[in-house]
Amino acid sequence: MEKEKNEADRLKEENEQLRQLLDMKSKLNATKLIAADVIMRTPSTWKQELTINVGSQQGATTNMLVVSGGGLVGSVENVEDNSTVVNLLTNAENTEKISVKIQHGSSSIYGIIVGYDKEKELLKISQLNNSGDISQGDKVVTGGLGNFNATDISVGEVVSVTHSTDYLTREVMVKLHADPTNLKVVELVGNVS
Repeated sequence: MEKEKNEADRLKEENEQLRQLLDMKSKLNATKLIAADVIMRTPSTWKQELTINVGSQQGATTNMLVVSGGGLVGSVENVEDNSTVVNLLTNAENTEKISVKIQHGSSSIYGIIVGYDKEKELLKISQLNNSGDISQGDKVVTGGLGNFNATDISVGEVVSVTHSTDYLTREVMVKLHADPTNLKVVELVGNVS
């Protein structure tokens, strides 16, 4: 009975993740969407990457973002014929340079995801395109600039803004909307260019 209960819990969780993906699909502003199952995730790289069951044969490309749980969880790193490695946002060594848009009232400020603070469990955004106001609670979505061209995918919300020691740059800390710790299903999102 314990085994059946565990199986039921696992299916319930997977159903919830699928439901969230379906709900999100209607809101996504992209021309290419590919659903995928997580097939491999190792404990040693749990926060860095995972492998999914779609590849170039199914249309996956390296300029696609990865969503689950109602928000961005990572980006496509390496595409094989029938599998793809996903680089997670929680990877502290993240160098993917995903552009984001911080929405402050009616204005938008663009920036780049530059890393992840493991201790605080917050995303770091820097290289902002202007010095406009940013407040705690401002929404952050994908910007669609650069390699990853899918726009307006929820990333999270601003927790704090700090100035660098020389006051020339600001770093924005963002709490992720989606929780990438226990993923079963994901959606690859991109635009055919």
